[in-house]
Amino acid sequence: MSWKTRAENGRLEAKGDDRTDQQKIGAFLKELRKEKNLTQEKLAEKLNVTGRTVSRWETGVNLPDLSLLVELADFYGVDIREIIDGERKSETMEPETKETLLKVSDYAAADKKRTVKKTKRRMTALWCVVIVFVLLCTLTLNLIFGNPVSKALAVHNAETILNIRFGREVYRVASARYADYWLEDQEYSVRCEMPGSPDSGFTMTFGMFGNYRSDNYNGVVLQKGSVLNRVNREYHEIVLAAMDDPLDGITIDYCYGSVFTGDNEENGPQFPHLSADQVELDQVFDYREIGRKYGEVVVALEETDLSADRIASLLMQLKAHLNRQGVEFQAMSLSLTDRSSASRRGEGKGYDIAAVWDFPCDQIYETGLVQRVAAAMDAE
Repeated sequence: MSWKTRAENGRLEAKGDDRTDQQKIGAFLKELRKEKNLTQEKLAEKLNVTGRTVSRWETGVNLPDLSLLVELADFYGVDIREIIDGERKSETMEPETKETLLKVSDYAAADKKRTVKKTKRRMTALWCVVIVFVLLCTLTLNLIFGNPVSKALAVHNAETILNIRFGREVYRVASARYADYWLEDQEYSVRCEMPGSPDSGFTMTFGMFGNYRSDNYNGVVLQKGSVLNRVNREYHEIVLAAMDDPLDGITIDYCYGSVFTGDNEENGPQFPHLSADQVELDQVFDYREIGRKYGEVVVALEETDLSADRIASLLMQLKAHLNRQGVEFQAMSLSLTDRSSASRRGEGKGYDIAAVWDFPCDQIYETGLVQRVAAAMDAE
């Protein structure tokens, strides 16, 4: 087994000393250094290594590389075998052996250099992959959730536009100076509010570089779209709260309330509609009156009886229940679904459904109701 192999295995063959071979070699190297009257630091400078490296050699923690071993032998004027054995020998190394060791040393140094280069290339490639991966992840996240720089630019530009259009302290950026990002349009939206006026809020939109795109101030504030939306929302919440109370024998699939708003010509002339010129920003509404004039209640139930008699009965029950809860309405739409019909008609054939749409509230009274319901069903 060669010296190099023994050194890599961390042990040298025993030489009869009670110390380990590495410690013996280290002690011999220390002895040779002292014969030259050199400190560890001075020797380290001559060999282009650190003082710590020399110290680890001399304490037997590590052994010099083969190239350094040849250099140490030349420097101290000893045979390489003497260093390996940790003691002086009487015989000298043959020139051919020394030349061979020098060639091995040069080969080992070159091999080590190639290994270092290869390792550096691999590490460089690995870092390139990591950097590309991080960049791709960042770009993907920015595409999906937006980026903080664009959000900050959008907020800053929104504040500037608000000051120019309305003057300082009239409007401000809401939501703690935050901008929402919409992936579909790839734009940032900033909510703007006027303190003390909930219906005066509107939204500005900005591009990736904080460039202004549009706002809905005209529609939601000047044309009072925010008020009409609020009326719809609050009336819906009132209807839902009223329908939370159980109704005997009635299974409700869903229910919602809405208000007829806008232009009658657009939304149908059958019922009056609440228009923008009838409301004011931040107005407080009487929802019994709103419901009686413009309200619609939509109810979907699960039933097996889809007859006009059953629909008429349900209309009477629902109207009485809502009125007891203080809810008025202009019209009701009622839809009945027989889910058991699917098994009778075959899989994939759908359900049997019966419904009346926009049935006027003033037509929900007992006398002749079944006939009116039947006529409304036929009209559908």
